[in-house]
Amino acid sequence: MEKEDINIEEDEEEKKQENRGAEDRPSPFEEEEQKFMSFLNKTIFKLAGKTKGPIKFGANDAKKFLLSELLNQPPETYRFTPKINDKYRDVFIPIIESQEEGDKRDVRLQLQEQIKKKFFRSVNIPDSIKDLNSKLFDIKIDGTGYGVVNNDPYINIGKYLVHKHHLLGGKLQVRSPVNHNQIHGFKSQNITINIKNILLKLNKNETISFNDVDKLSETEKNQLYTIGKKLHITELFDIPSTLKSNEDKLKDEFYLLRGSIMAGNNNPDLLRKFKIVLLKMKNNKLITLQEYNEVLNILLEMDI
Repeated sequence: MEKEDINIEEDEEEKKQENRGAEDRPSPFEEEEQKFMSFLNKTIFKLAGKTKGPIKFGANDAKKFLLSELLNQPPETYRFTPKINDKYRDVFIPIIESQEEGDKRDVRLQLQEQIKKKFFRSVNIPDSIKDLNSKLFDIKIDGTGYGVVNNDPYINIGKYLVHKHHLLGGKLQVRSPVNHNQIHGFKSQNITINIKNILLKLNKNETISFNDVDKLSETEKNQLYTIGKKLHITELFDIPSTLKSNEDKLKDEFYLLRGSIMAGNNNPDLLRKFKIVLLKMKNNKLITLQEYNEVLNILLEMDI
C-alpha cells in the first residue's frame, strides 16, 4: 500500500487551542493521575501531521477517531468536539480516581497500554500518521513493557496471555496474566491459518486490514467474533459476523472499507464494494443524506 505524503505543519490556531498551557498548569491530580496526564502529554497530545490529497486527515482527526474506538463508539462520535485533549482527560482521569489506592497503578498502566495498542491497530488512522508519530510511544511505561520476554512461551493478545507455540500450530490456548490459569469459560480451541494470522497481527500491534477480513469464511468470522467477546478484545468486535445484527454488520463493513480507502487502498474491487455498502447505508437510513452526499463528493474529487 502506498503511504500518503505528510505535511507536518498543522493549523497553528488548532494546535494552540489543543495544547495551550497543558504542561505549564499546576496539576490538581494525585500521583497516578499525574503520571497518566504525563503519558497523555508525551503521546496523544503531541500527535502531529496531516495527509495531503482530497481527504485531509490531521492529528486532531486521529485523536477523535482514536477516542471513539477506545470507548467502542461510532468513529464519527467526536468529529465536532472542539477541545479533544480535554475530552481525554475528562473521560479517563475519573476512571483512575474511582479506584482503590492499591489498584490505581494497575488501572493506569492498563489504560496506557490500551491507548498505545489501539492507536497502532486503528483502521481509521492512516499509516502515514502512525509512522510519523511512532516514536512518541517509544517511552518506558512504568513497570511494564510491550514485548515478550525471550524465554517466555506466552505472548500478549488483548489483556490475556496466549501460548505462542500452540498458536503457531493452530491451537488457541489462553491463560490469565496473573497466575497463568485457564480463563474461566474459555476452552482451548483449534483455529485456522486465517484466524492465527489475525491474532498474530494483534500481538504485533498491526492493523487488521480489509483484505484480512475479506478472506475469512462465515465460520471464521463467527469464531473470531466469539473470541473477541469472551476475551474482551475490542479489535475483533468489528469483524462482520452472522452473530451480529444485519445493521451492525453493514456498519462494520462500511467503517472497515472507508478506513482502507482513507489509508490509500484504491483497489477497484474494494471501491466497488464500498459504493454498494454506501448505498445500502443510505437506503437503510444508517447515514444521513448529507453524509451520503459528502462521501460521494469525496469519491468524485478522488476521481473514483
